[in-house]
Amino acid sequence: MKPTVKNFSSTTTQLCGECNGEGKVWKAGTKTHGEDHSRYVECTLCSGTGMLVVTKDTTVTITPHKPKPVPPEV
Repeated sequence: MKPTVKNFSSTTTQLCGECNGEGKVWKAGTKTHGEDHSRYVECTLCSGTGMLVVTKDTTVTITPHKPKPVPPEV
């Protein structure tokens, strides 16, 4: 299989682990006078997008070919 440009991309996206891709998290609040102040707030890790951009480390190893033998001069 021939490598493509996609194989060498330095970034990729993945779902946010904090909000599970929803973009918001449940913030527990306090109860005052019978009112509950808990609510959904924007996820601070992904800024409400639900996705994270992750950089990949790519290591390329270059192996030289065996050099061709040089014929002796006459």
